Amino acid sequence: MKSKLIFLAKCILAALPFLVVIVFTFAYPMAYMDNEYPARKYTREVITGKTDYETLILGDSRAMADLMPEYLGDGCVNLATGGATSVENYYYLQDYLKHHQAPETCLILFAPFHYSYMDNFRTRTVYFNDLSIAQMAEVRKNAHAVGAQAVTEEVDTTDLIANRLRLPNVYLPALLNARFTGRYDDNSKILSNLRESRGYAPFGTAEGSDELNYETSYESLRESGDSQLIGIYMRKLIELCEQNGIRVVVLQAPMNKASFDTLQEGFVKGYALYMQSLSDLYPDITVEREIPCYENALFGDSSHLNETGALQYTEEIAQKYMN
Repeated sequence: MKSKLIFLAKCILAALPFLVVIVFTFAYPMAYMDNEYPARKYTREVITGKTDYETLILGDSRAMADLMPEYLGDGCVNLATGGATSVENYYYLQDYLKHHQAPETCLILFAPFHYSYMDNFRTRTVYFNDLSIAQMAEVRKNAHAVGAQAVTEEVDTTDLIANRLRLPNVYLPALLNARFTGRYDDNSKILSNLRESRGYAPFGTAEGSDELNYETSYESLRESGDSQLIGIYMRKLIELCEQNGIRVVVLQAPMNKASFDTLQEGFVKGYALYMQSLSDLYPDITVEREIPCYENALFGDSSHLNETGALQYTEEIAQKYMN
């Protein structure tokens, strides 16, 4: 009996460091996660917070960097997150409505390539545990129905379990790179800035960019299982708004002149047709079909407006839709 107790004690001692790492990983994600994490944390804070908003901005990094809630009214907040698609944003709105009165307006803005490509589902949505277990199960069910590889092939059940349990095989590299707590100050500053700006955050800070964005490499709007899944959730997002009496405005992010002039004709036509199909399917919503072209000087990088550009674009949207 004594030998069994000794063996059990040794096992517990051997497992203790492993358990400590797991507990730390659960408790202090701000200490070691990369600088995309604070935006997801901020969005969840707003979703579960006590403040009701009249206008929600939903979308990806272009929505984060291009739209300033400050100039869209006191009742506006930006819930967009980098790398997100309609998949994540549908669940953001769904969860928001569980805690709040429905907003009057949802401004929806995605980079055109995010209507066909899920480039960050595994590395951000899964890695940050951005969705609940039930939501992730629903996504996987819908993904399997259309063969969305970003969900069905790039993420397996083992990955989901390891991420959900915060196992060291997933998070130890980040912990070591951060020396466990090395990213806390930077992430805290980012989170504080997001709280102050109500979700606006620049992605590029240059005083102009003539670099080409992702869309310039597209010959057409790509069709795949991923694009079908994004389409399913775009429709679900719009329908959730309509069910709750929320006005929907689907916006187009500006492109720098260098990229705009390089877009291939097949992509431009295919993208316009997709926007037209949304407008035809949901005649009560507002859908912008044409991509605005701004001077290169208004961009902080190839894809995102700098602060000057964001102010100009936000003021234009305010005049069009918020008066």
